[in-house]
Amino acid sequence: MNEVNSFDSGAVGQNRDSGFDQLAALEGHAAALDSDIAAQYAPPGDTAGEAAAAIGGYDAALEARTLLQVAREALAPIYPSLRAVYSDETCERIAQAAAPVMHKYGVTAGGIFEKWGPELALAVVVVPVGMQTVKAIRHDREQAALAAQQPKPKEAPANEPQAVAAA
Repeated sequence: MNEVNSFDSGAVGQNRDSGFDQLAALEGHAAALDSDIAAQYAPPGDTAGEAAAAIGGYDAALEARTLLQVAREALAPIYPSLRAVYSDETCERIAQAAAPVMHKYGVTAGGIFEKWGPELALAVVVVPVGMQTVKAIRHDREQAALAAQQPKPKEAPANEPQAVAAA
């Protein structure tokens, strides 16, 4: 194809005293591979190389929109109204507003999940169970309150004989 396939891996180790040179060689090789892959999968008529730029670039708005939509779908079984509140259009507007903030503070989903991944995974499992636990306890309390409000059967006085059911 191009120079990507003729990459000389020996060039990476030629100057073992300079890790920077090795890193620069690897980055150059990676960039060439990215460009080659982008060109292979570019849509017809992509003469400006927009697809190649998209593969190598970070799209904070796309990441924010995807996170919002995933959160919406994950929480919808517990809170069905979220699908109406967080429509695709709303997620897009929030994502477009969030992207500059994400760039400013260097926030990425990868960074969030790297730092808080285990905690988030635990929350995804525990929160729905916790919600169901709260619902179950409320239900049990309501049933107990209803049972307490129902009249109790009259007890026969101790000196009167009780009717015995015929066997």
